[in-house]
Amino acid sequence: AEKYLRPRAEIIAACNTFFERELAGAPFVAAHLRGTDKFREDDSLKDTNAQILNVLEQAPSGQRILLLTDDERCLTMARERFGSRIAATDCRRGNGEAGIHLAKSDPVQTGREAMVDAYLALRAGRFIGNGLSNVSAMIAVLKDWPAGACTLIGNSILEDRSFMLYQKK
Repeated sequence: AEKYLRPRAEIIAACNTFFERELAGAPFVAAHLRGTDKFREDDSLKDTNAQILNVLEQAPSGQRILLLTDDERCLTMARERFGSRIAATDCRRGNGEAGIHLAKSDPVQTGREAMVDAYLALRAGRFIGNGLSNVSAMIAVLKDWPAGACTLIGNSILEDRSFMLYQKK
């Protein structure tokens, strides 16, 4: 990842703009909640999201929370719980069971929005995410997080996939 993944200047600029406007000047925590189509492939998604929100409760009460989510309902739930502490980028989110990446939309824009969120999360002092989410799993490997600073609820999908690739039959 360190050798080959280099975001374009426009991604870095979008991160810098959002960071300066919403997060600069104090430590913050980032969290990733999945919704939309993920419910079809993960029976425990509701519990996983609840665990992520519970871990966020342990963050200092004045600390901002960068919330990454593909689901408007998850964003609303987090704002109801944490109020103005929540910061979220202006990106497309669903409110049903259709995944944003599967909707009739520009896939380049979808990827750009995911990258901006992910690279912003790398600036956080702490990250909490869903191990079965590719976005959360990549955030976990894109930074050399200090011990205890990166929490994935459930096993990383990247580790599970890698294990399956190398199993002898």
